Amino acid sequence: MNQPIQDAEYNAELYYGVHATDWLTVRPSLQYIRHPGGVDEVNNAVVAGLKIQSSF
Repeated sequence: MNQPIQDAEYNAELYYGVHATDWLTVRPSLQYIRHPGGVDEVNNAVVAGLKIQSSF
């Protein structure tokens, strides 16, 4: 099996922080990855994330 030729990987990320209360912050994020691993043979990827932070 041949190894694919590796080139460049590109990604972009969007995120935003929302102070739901004085002690709670919610920070959703969305990432788009073009040519994961730097190879054309792999489908592009979308990754969603969520960070929840509290302080007392």
